[in-house]
Amino acid sequence: MTPSEARDRYLTALAALRGYPYPERHELWGARFDVNQPELDALANAPDPSAPPFHPGRPAGTPRTGIPATSLAPAHTAIQRFDTALARVSEQRQLNAFIGLCPPPVSPVSGPLSGMLVGIKDIISVRDMPRTAGSLALTSEPAAEDAPCVARLREAGALIVGTLNMHELAYGITSVNPHYGTVVNPRAPARIAGGSSGGSAAAVAAGIVDTALGTDTAGSIRIPAACCGVVGFKPTYGAVSTEGVLPLGWSLDHVGPITRNVADAAAMFDVMAGGPAVPTDEPDDHRGWTLVRPADFFFERLAPAVRERLERVLSLLHNRGIAVVERPLPLLDHAAGAQFATLCVEATQQHMRLIEHHPERLGEDVRVRLEIGQFIPGVDYQRAQRLRGELDIAMHAALERCDALVTPTLPVPAPPVGATAVEVAGRSMPVHTAATRCTAPFNLTGMPAVTLPCGTDDSGAPIGLQLAGRRGEDARLLHLALEVETLIGEFDTGGWS
Repeated sequence: MTPSEARDRYLTALAALRGYPYPERHELWGARFDVNQPELDALANAPDPSAPPFHPGRPAGTPRTGIPATSLAPAHTAIQRFDTALARVSEQRQLNAFIGLCPPPVSPVSGPLSGMLVGIKDIISVRDMPRTAGSLALTSEPAAEDAPCVARLREAGALIVGTLNMHELAYGITSVNPHYGTVVNPRAPARIAGGSSGGSAAAVAAGIVDTALGTDTAGSIRIPAACCGVVGFKPTYGAVSTEGVLPLGWSLDHVGPITRNVADAAAMFDVMAGGPAVPTDEPDDHRGWTLVRPADFFFERLAPAVRERLERVLSLLHNRGIAVVERPLPLLDHAAGAQFATLCVEATQQHMRLIEHHPERLGEDVRVRLEIGQFIPGVDYQRAQRLRGELDIAMHAALERCDALVTPTLPVPAPPVGATAVEVAGRSMPVHTAATRCTAPFNLTGMPAVTLPCGTDDSGAPIGLQLAGRRGEDARLLHLALEVETLIGEFDTGGWS
């Protein structure tokens, strides 16, 4: 009996044992497991972990950055800006960025986000709006109240324009949505907008809203932000409440902003985190910063355009006084396996009743991914949690006496719409594997991470640079990102000549 035949027997037998009512789909399950075989092999071949099962926990309090937003407007122009945003939604409906639109505010509120136009990923509850999660499988009455993160934005003076399109149930990285249309990348229409928060990134990149909220379970804020050439920030796990957010992977889910600049991301984070007004201890200028460039994994497989741009930016940052040191980061080859086992099990548990009773309402790609999660053994899930513990130890050790890890956000520019695989350093990789390669490790450890645009390839497709810091040091990371953003901008404008 071949390994493939043995696996098919296992899938059929386990489906029967569980009483899953669609055993005829076992060939589709097998085909999906074939796609994910590298992740399965990575988990199986990982060294036996000695760390206890990992849980990122929730920070007791997160210092605020104190960085003011730039996208503000006085109260007397807020309604006009809101109306302009609605007009832009209509003018750019081909982007498929929005699912629902909110009514204009009656009386704008003054505050640290006064007049800021915000879109909300349609997996987060917005008062008086249905929460679809980009799916027809969920029946949702209009929400009675905002999720806490949305409520805090409103209280700070932000104006909620509407709910944003996404990859269905947040379970994918393309935002090719069979129900609400494929989100179009405003910066590179032939390329994916990224996902799952594709509508959030597209709405910001197109100038419809100033900022948007997304969620990030394996890179779903940072991937679309990088694809669309904007800023995406995934805070420390639990720093921003996920109450009122439909879960995908409970131990991996984060809520965070997508913006046009770091200052707006920092201001939104300050409001949503609601932490103590304690100043961060960032150095007085960028000459005090030290970045860690991992010696392995992140820079091993890159498209030439990504490698060339990142190498140049890192060299220039070093020349401007930001130290860049190289350190090893073991175990990263096994991170994809730990992510796969964790997310598969948690997502399927979340949506098990849906796939048992109404799977026909789902798009096929999401349905099959949810179905295969029931076949991941508990021992593999537990092994993945212990590997997360090992990875967390290794990452924080690499950051000793340093400020952040620096990596590519994606190893390739945004892949073409419809592509199922991409070529990376002479090797074909599934699109989802390539897209999450550099982002998912920081979901496993719950560390804050931010992507910044740092140029384009020859076709104009954006390239992203990622910074990741210690858990709870979000404010420090954002101050560093602000410095890096400024220096990249100075170079791109004047060439530092």
